[in-house]
Amino acid sequence: MERCVTKICCVCRRVEDGLHWREGYGFTPDERISHGYCPLCFDVIMAELMEIKNRRQNSDNREHRIDAMFQDRIDMERVL
Repeated sequence: MERCVTKICCVCRRVEDGLHWREGYGFTPDERISHGYCPLCFDVIMAELMEIKNRRQNSDNREHRIDAMFQDRIDMERVL
C-alpha cells in the first residue's frame, strides 16, 4: 500500500489539502510529512528575497560608482 505525503508550510504551519491549504490539521503517527511553503508564504518570502537582492545590487552599484570616482580623482592627480 502506497503512503501519501502530507505537505506542511514551514512558516505558517498550514497543511495542503488537495488544492487548498488549511489550518488545524491533526497528524496520525504513521503519516509522512514534507515541509515547504504554502502559496501565501512563498509569495512573502520571494518578495523579501527580491528586496534583499535589489538592495544588494543598489549597494554594489553605489560602491562601484564610489570606486570609479576615487579612481578618476587618482588619475587626475597623476596628470597634475
